[in-house]
Amino acid sequence: GAGHALLGWVWPANPWTAAYRREREAPRERPAGWLSGSCLLVDLAAFWSVGGFDPGYFMYFEDVDLAERLGRRGYLHVYAPSAVVTHEGGHATRRQPHRMARVHHTSALRYLSGQYPGWRNAPLRGVLRGGLGARMLLSYVSGRVAAGAPFQRGAGDLHTIRTES
Repeated sequence: GAGHALLGWVWPANPWTAAYRREREAPRERPAGWLSGSCLLVDLAAFWSVGGFDPGYFMYFEDVDLAERLGRRGYLHVYAPSAVVTHEGGHATRRQPHRMARVHHTSALRYLSGQYPGWRNAPLRGVLRGGLGARMLLSYVSGRVAAGAPFQRGAGDLHTIRTES
């Protein structure tokens, strides 16, 4: 949510980030809103039934978009903390941190703008654009991007998608 987006990297222990990441809960298999694309299992027929990953996303939010489209078709996203995968990712982010910060915020704007279409939501999209732009600028000015700070914590869990029975 917005509290996590605004405060997560400045105040990592804030209540919004803890709730967003569900860090205060004991790890257990449970439904999830979306699953990280760094490692997920998905039924191939389900994946292609919604068109797969949207090629309009270069990086970031392609997994959120996929999850939403699968969810509309009745698929359930399940977090499985007992499965373990080592993610050797983040190489592009470390090599080109400024570009990846820009891509992250551009993808966020693309996804959120799609959630609020139409002329009636134009003011909200303007606020989102301004907020994401300010967040990106602040991350540059603070040195966070240059230092290579991660946007997300490391992915170490395997995620699965199952149909509801």
